[in-house]
Amino acid sequence: MTARIWLAVAIGGALGALARHAVTLAAGDPPEGGFPAATFIVNVVGSLILGVLLGMVLTDKLGSPAWRAFLTTGFCGALTTFSTFS
Repeated sequence: MTARIWLAVAIGGALGALARHAVTLAAGDPPEGGFPAATFIVNVVGSLILGVLLGMVLTDKLGSPAWRAFLTTGFCGALTTFSTFS
């Protein structure tokens, strides 16, 4: 992997984690034993975005490998799996 792709994943991951945190703040903490709405929202939205992006990859409409890594592995990866951490 080139340094450009590493940097793209790092920046995308940082932005995805910030987006995940913003959704958590907007949704608020679930009550004890309540439904984790923020986790549900980011996983559905992240999966939808990733599906669209991968469809674009298959039709060569997404661009460079660095851009793909930024959006898929970086942003969507951090957006959806950060929910496990929180």
